[in-house]
Amino acid sequence: MILVTAKTTVESQVEGLKSGADAYVTKPFAPDYLLALVKSQLTNREKIHSILSEKTKTDKAVEKILSPQDKAFMSSLYALMEAELSNAELNIQRMTETLHISRTKLYYKIKGLTGTNPNVFFKTYRLNRAAELLREGKLNISEIADLTGFSTLPHFSASFKEQFGVSPSKYV
Repeated sequence: MILVTAKTTVESQVEGLKSGADAYVTKPFAPDYLLALVKSQLTNREKIHSILSEKTKTDKAVEKILSPQDKAFMSSLYALMEAELSNAELNIQRMTETLHISRTKLYYKIKGLTGTNPNVFFKTYRLNRAAELLREGKLNISEIADLTGFSTLPHFSASFKEQFGVSPSKYV
């Protein structure tokens, strides 16, 4: 969100940024500046989407790019995903009940932060965790498929290959 306003005091700017604005632009403004700001915000959002699509927990890289509210949300979401990792029946309803937010808010929050809908995010998270487990080398592919909530090995293998471009057996 970019606030464009005639309020020029520092207090107003601080209040606007504390309320969740990504940027604060005072009138009069140069249209070129506003356009560059919008492009910058969109580029930054794409970077966030890219980073979050590969992560399975909030680490230093994630903490640096997210607001405190978004960081708390993603930490809760990652914790829930980890707790429910092997649950093949995990769905939006269960997520909304556990996170205590509405279905609509969950959808918009995940879509805004990751660029994907919740179901795609859940599947991507599971595949990223499967890749981590494969790199650890402690479990075989069947165990990892089961642990990450895939009901059949062929479905896991096909999904994994679609995500990473190689089969699970060739990944490591």
